[in-house]
Amino acid sequence: MTLKEWLTAKDITVSQFANIISRTPEAVRRYVVGERIPDRETMPLIADATGHSVTPNDFFDLGASPALCTHCDARLDDISIRACSLMDCPNAQRDAA
Repeated sequence: MTLKEWLTAKDITVSQFANIISRTPEAVRRYVVGERIPDRETMPLIADATGHSVTPNDFFDLGASPALCTHCDARLDDISIRACSLMDCPNAQRDAA
């Protein structure tokens, strides 16, 4: 969850949040709009103040990690599947032999 999403969900203003984490409203505004990434001292303050709903990774546009086959590391379209079809996975066939 982004800091902007969290602030909106909790109906907290940038200025209010700045007071909570003892930072300037301008610094928090920059975190919210993506102009600045919080420093090492500020990241834990944000995580703690948001109940860890906003984490350091949320400041980086990483997207969701793809699901990978446990045998061959091929990307899977369905995250509920842990491995390729054993008939199609060359590493699973090798391991079974």
